Amino acid sequence: MKKKGLLGILGIFALGLLASCGGANTSTTMNTTTKTTESLDPEIDGIVYKVSDTLEVQTLVQNGFTFDQAKGLLSFNTPGEYIIKGVLNGSIECSATLVEKVTLVLNGVTITSNKPAISWLSESSKVEVKAKKDTENYLITTDSTTLANSTIQSNNNIEFGGKGSLSIINNQKHAVSASEIVVKNEIALNITANVKDGLHAKAITIENGNIDITAVMDAMEAEVNSKGTKGTIFITGGTIKIHDSKIAIKAATSISFENPVDTDVIGILLKVNNISDKVLQSVSITNKSTALTYYLNDTLTNI
Repeated sequence: MKKKGLLGILGIFALGLLASCGGANTSTTMNTTTKTTESLDPEIDGIVYKVSDTLEVQTLVQNGFTFDQAKGLLSFNTPGEYIIKGVLNGSIECSATLVEKVTLVLNGVTITSNKPAISWLSESSKVEVKAKKDTENYLITTDSTTLANSTIQSNNNIEFGGKGSLSIINNQKHAVSASEIVVKNEIALNITANVKDGLHAKAITIENGNIDITAVMDAMEAEVNSKGTKGTIFITGGTIKIHDSKIAIKAATSISFENPVDTDVIGILLKVNNISDKVLQSVSITNKSTALTYYLNDTLTNI
C-alpha cells in the first residue's frame, strides 16, 4: 500500500510539472501540433507545424523557429528551407546569429504589420524569398505616424525567386531595403511604395522575372554605402514595368543592360510610363544587351 501511494504521488507531481511547462511555452514559442494528413507542399518532406489558427510552417529543420503569440513574431534561428502558408498579423524575423542561407517559401501568405513584414538581422548570411508556383502572396506595411520601416528590411543580401506572385505594399518607407537585391526565376514581383523607393540597395541585379513597380520616389535606387562601394544596377533579363514614380531607375555608379553570362539570352522588356523626373539617372548608363526592348510612354525607343 505504501508503494502504491508513493507511485501515485509521483505521478501527480509529474503531470503537474508537464502542465506547468506546457503553459509556459504556449505564449512565447511555437505551437508544435503537427498535421499528419496533408502537406503544404507534397513534393517536399517535412513536418507541418500549426503555428496559430491561421498560420502553418512546413520544414525538415528541427527546432528551427519560434513563435511569440503575444507579439505575432515568427522567428527563424536555423538555416534551411521553410514553407509558410496562411495569414499573420505580425512579422517574420531572421536571427542576427545566422551565417548560412535561409529560404522562405511563400505558399499563399498574407502578412500585415506596422513593422517590417520580413526583417533580416544577420550581416553574414543571405535570405531567399520564393513565391510558390500558382500562389498569390502579400506583404503589407501599414501606416504609422511614429515608425519608418521598409516592408522587407535586410542587413545583408536578399534574393527573390519562384514562379508565383508576390505583392509588396509599403506605407512608411521603402518597399524593399537591403545591402544587395537579386530578382530571378519567373517570380511576379508587384511593388507599391507609397512613401519612398520600391527597391533600395547598394546593388540591384535583375536576372529574370516579371516586375511591376510604382513608387513615390525612385522605383529602383542603388546608392553608394558608407564604405564608398557599389551603387550599381545590373539587368540581364525579365520584364520590368515602372510607372507613376519620380525616377524610374537610379544608380550612383552605373546602370547596365547586358546578356546573361552563363545562360541563354532571355531578353529584357522595359516599359516606363508617367515618370515625373528622370527615367534613367547614373554616372554611367550602358546597353550591351542584344535583346533589350524599351518603351517610354508606350513609344518604342533606345537607351
